[in-house]
Amino acid sequence: MDLTGTYFLTFEEVLKLFLNHRTATGGPPNTEDIRTAVTYIGATTSSGETVDLVRLITLLASMGEPMDPKTTEAYCRVLFPSAFEQNDQDEEAEPSCGTAEDCTNCISIDEFADKLC
Repeated sequence: MDLTGTYFLTFEEVLKLFLNHRTATGGPPNTEDIRTAVTYIGATTSSGETVDLVRLITLLASMGEPMDPKTTEAYCRVLFPSAFEQNDQDEEAEPSCGTAEDCTNCISIDEFADKLC
């Protein structure tokens, strides 16, 4: 961000400084807030009841302020180890998701929200 040389910030500068660093209104997010967010960005399966962690990691690496996919995957492995256990046992299996029934890295949206609230 270039400084304008004044003691005043432009609207664009304020937006850059505070848009992604503001506090949430009304306190911490609840389960419904998290459900809305992951559904909105497209990280849920077609049923809307499970979160596709592989898709979430991919989206977080490419949207907004991108996150490193390896770092994001490490966080997901710590928070949701059961979603990765099957792939860890089968070295050849690539983490993948399709439908809710055959997704190897999906967890229920309630479990996802419980860990984040």
